[in-house]
Amino acid sequence: MASMTTTSAQPTTSSARPRWRFKQRAVAPYLFMAPFVICFLAFFIAPIGYALWTSLFRLKRSGLGFAPPTEVFAGLTNFQTAISDPVFLDGVKRVLLYGVVYVPVMLGLAFALALLIDSARVRFRNVFLLAILIPYTIPNVISALLWGFLYSPTISPLIKGLQFLQLPVNPLSSNQVLWGLVNIGVWEWTGYNLIIIYSALKAIPTELYEAARIDGASEFAIARYVKAPLVAPALVLTSIFAIIATLQLFNEPRVLS
Repeated sequence: MASMTTTSAQPTTSSARPRWRFKQRAVAPYLFMAPFVICFLAFFIAPIGYALWTSLFRLKRSGLGFAPPTEVFAGLTNFQTAISDPVFLDGVKRVLLYGVVYVPVMLGLAFALALLIDSARVRFRNVFLLAILIPYTIPNVISALLWGFLYSPTISPLIKGLQFLQLPVNPLSSNQVLWGLVNIGVWEWTGYNLIIIYSALKAIPTELYEAARIDGASEFAIARYVKAPLVAPALVLTSIFAIIATLQLFNEPRVLS
């Protein structure tokens, strides 16, 4: 009788194990994603939500202003004030104009340099990569101070050399400061985006290059029809990074001012 009981219990245990394993497999992806989701919510979504919440309030002073200000609910009044402020709208236009010039120039230069370094004919590849990446390691404030010295018409050897060549260049003037800021941004971020694009180029199988060369394709044709389409996701990623950097532009114009 005992043997019959043991025999009948075995199928129940064996059928429960696959269900438990199936539940483990179903839960495992969420467990791996949990640290990222928690950090993303805590350090990205939560600060944005807190900033939006605080933007609905304003400080109010009463009497002669000696008492500490009180925080009162303002709704969308702060947004209406910002939108109707001509100084704010002028700043938005300048940032958009900076992005329209900066993003294509920087990404085009990074992509061209990545293709050049990825070429089989280039020597001292690591030296070029290090030289191009060094500006990214310099803090933004230090870079702005450095270029502010190079932009100064009175002490800059660069500006004096251009003036000697009869070239009226003054990057600190109101009509040329945009190009001066674009130059600083390109100098700072080209190396960073070049590394991303170059890493995508190194991930392309070399068999595709060999097949293209057998078909008679030139290096330019390989770069245009093989490399460029395959690194399109990297170009999209760097474009997003460049747009974010454009919206975060503050240190350089502040230091130059």
